[in-house]
Amino acid sequence: MDSTSKWKQFEENENSWFSFYSNTENIEHALIFINEKMADDPLLNHASEINCESDNASIVLDRVASRFRRKRISQCFYISPFTSPKNFEEILQNNGFKMWDKLDVMEYSNEPKDLNIENIIIKRVGMESLKSWIRVFSGSFGISLSQIQEYSLRSRILFPRSDIDFYLAFIRGKAVGCATLYSKDSIGGIYFLGTLKEYRDIGVSSIILKAISQRSQERNNNSLILQVLQKDELTKFYKKNGFKKCYSKKIYLLK
Repeated sequence: MDSTSKWKQFEENENSWFSFYSNTENIEHALIFINEKMADDPLLNHASEINCESDNASIVLDRVASRFRRKRISQCFYISPFTSPKNFEEILQNNGFKMWDKLDVMEYSNEPKDLNIENIIIKRVGMESLKSWIRVFSGSFGISLSQIQEYSLRSRILFPRSDIDFYLAFIRGKAVGCATLYSKDSIGGIYFLGTLKEYRDIGVSSIILKAISQRSQERNNNSLILQVLQKDELTKFYKKNGFKKCYSKKIYLLK
């Protein structure tokens, strides 16, 4: 499979995952994600898969923008290597959009050096651990109290699914890290990988990644991917854990 076809599968995995946490609308020439209860999150409120002729670009921009204005959500567009027309980024800039950040899409490429870290136990967990998982997830990512219920409700639907694995990391019996593995069409996507602040920099996330990579192989996935915001400065960390950057996407916001 060529890189373009494989990368499009990566995009399908990501779009499918975030559709669990956002309401999606597939309009002509664009895919829109909206979650009004988490309106300040560009990962859950954005337009992607822009694909139109140059002459229609402004029409598509207006059509998408109207959906966000109607919901009183900041307009957000993802520009990927597949965005068409190629000058759509320039059109956004001419309409007052500013680049907010970039998303690096990374693929697992090789086994990192053995991790000799004791006292960290990784478990795949089920519905009985939903509250613990939400607690660690919200603590790791600084989720506000007003948004925790929304994540809880949506995650509750996902926990029983056979194509999603939920993980917790434990130190001396305390849950301190979390992650998910979403397997779709032989692509494994890692999402919501996080560690409580007081337990960072001791190898928790690295051990979780190792466990997920093994599980992804068990599921016969051909690729294992994740995405990371460049502002979080974690790209080097993932490279040390066996991931390589495949491509980047630009996130544009209208301020």
